Amino acid sequence: MKLIFKSRRSRGGFILLEVILALAIFGLVSVGITRALKQIGEVAVRSGEELRIQRKLESWLTRYSKADFRDQDFRSALPIEGEIAGAVFDEVSAYAD
Repeated sequence: MKLIFKSRRSRGGFILLEVILALAIFGLVSVGITRALKQIGEVAVRSGEELRIQRKLESWLTRYSKADFRDQDFRSALPIEGEIAGAVFDEVSAYAD
């Protein structure tokens, strides 16, 4: 009788060990999936920002490629002001002539 009882007890301990091991593996897999999803989210945000910047630059290029750089009103409407912008537009105007 003692032999049967001892067998059941060791079996119960083995099942408990299996459950603990399964929970540990599940936890590790969960952490891995969480990290992967976080990285996917960060990449999506970054690519969205890059796309927004690219579209804005394309819009500016389209707008400014059709503009007359010699027009003073156009120069004052530009977001870039100062000596550098003036020098760039003078150089472009020289090529346009």
